[in-house]
Amino acid sequence: LRHGRAAGLRLHLVGSDAVEARDDALAGLVPLLEELLPQQDEQAPALAVLIVGPNVPQSMHGKELRSRFKDAIDVHVRMENAMYHEAPSVTNGPPPDVAFLFNAGIWCYESWVPTLQLLHQQRTLTVITSYNEVEAEEDHETIEALPFKFTWRWQPEANPFGSLVHRPSGVAGRTCADNQHWQAIEADGSEGEGPAPFASGANGQV
Repeated sequence: LRHGRAAGLRLHLVGSDAVEARDDALAGLVPLLEELLPQQDEQAPALAVLIVGPNVPQSMHGKELRSRFKDAIDVHVRMENAMYHEAPSVTNGPPPDVAFLFNAGIWCYESWVPTLQLLHQQRTLTVITSYNEVEAEEDHETIEALPFKFTWRWQPEANPFGSLVHRPSGVAGRTCADNQHWQAIEADGSEGEGPAPFASGANGQV
């Protein structure tokens, strides 16, 4: 964690849909929460997750889940049906420490441009996954062509945490699997301030 466990961690799952926006969303966070459990003499962190995207089911819009994991980590999940760059919790709240864009298809949706521009302005570490190597490279080329520039924290590569279930992609000779490849970007250069300190008591915002 770039800003230390004691400061807490804010994650934004950008472009989410019904896969992420679920009543049991907290269950999917258990592996991460296990990693965040404080060691001896460490202060317990807090975890705030925003699940946001235009395909989040309307029935889940505004839903919030709160829990305390193993009596050590306060967890807050909020879901919003909105374009990321238009979501109230994004435009009115602090930026995340990390944003995840799962199976984003940057290369084929122009609607990603204003979202990427906002993530660039916020200097947010952004992890982008793709269904296969070809789409990962197409995402890379699309991002390279943007007028605002990113630096790659890591180049497109096979994701060791990706799904092992392959299915036809609709393109002859090509298969796909959820989150099969990934890459990570940040705004180019070293200017600007990082994300604001985590506020674990923020009401309705992550």
